[in-house]
Amino acid sequence: VLVVDDRQAPVDVEASVGGTGAADEARFRIGGIASGWRVAVGDPRGLPQVTPSEACAFGPYFAACLVAGEVFKRLSGLREGRGRFITSLQMSLWDWQERECWAELADGDWPQTGELPPLYLIGAGAVGQGTAAALAASRPLRGLVTVIDGDQIDAQGTNLNRYPLATGAELGAPKAKLLVQHLLRAGFQAYSDDRHWPAYAHDPPSARPSAELGSLEADYRYRLVLSCVDKNPARHAVQNFWPEYVIGGSTSDMALSVAAYDMR
Repeated sequence: VLVVDDRQAPVDVEASVGGTGAADEARFRIGGIASGWRVAVGDPRGLPQVTPSEACAFGPYFAACLVAGEVFKRLSGLREGRGRFITSLQMSLWDWQERECWAELADGDWPQTGELPPLYLIGAGAVGQGTAAALAASRPLRGLVTVIDGDQIDAQGTNLNRYPLATGAELGAPKAKLLVQHLLRAGFQAYSDDRHWPAYAHDPPSARPSAELGSLEADYRYRLVLSCVDKNPARHAVQNFWPEYVIGGSTSDMALSVAAYDMR
């Protein structure tokens, strides 16, 4: 209940972590709980009583996205014939299967030590920031990341609502450098390049963190690329260099798309 001028106003939506929650008078309540790859979202009173303990952060981030989506759907309403409200959902991101019981969800696997191959994160906007946030939160992942983006955070702040790593203090700052700072704090090796792809590929920096990486780039060989750009010409520019493995992510309104391409 929200108190305004000594009057009580009903709460429209209460979103909670797990089964906690106090606003019984809320018009709509939604909660989420996750651990590792396992996710549960629905009425807080029906969520499993579990204590998150896994190092993998992908389940919690996914649960948070679903909860946020339910808030938008409840406040804006569903388009006719499009989508449904979540009343109870338990699923594992490991096998993408829903189950009635939390204990039946696939645990999946997570390394005790995780050294990623050198990767290129191309595009440091909403998708790129979400990717970096999930990687940085997923202990104990480490590796060498080159972040490539030629844009800055919009000086008017119109896109801050989509950027999980940016605040008003970063208005006008280079997007790539912002992601690098976050990854460095999480223990990654990270470097930024404030150009657009393929300018980086045609003229890579002379000083690279390893001779092997410099040799591969000289031969236009890229092992792992996370394509987080937002337009098809930019995606095609990445694919034209035939990286060994490309993972691409994009969003449009409330929809998302993820695809993996094994170019070998």
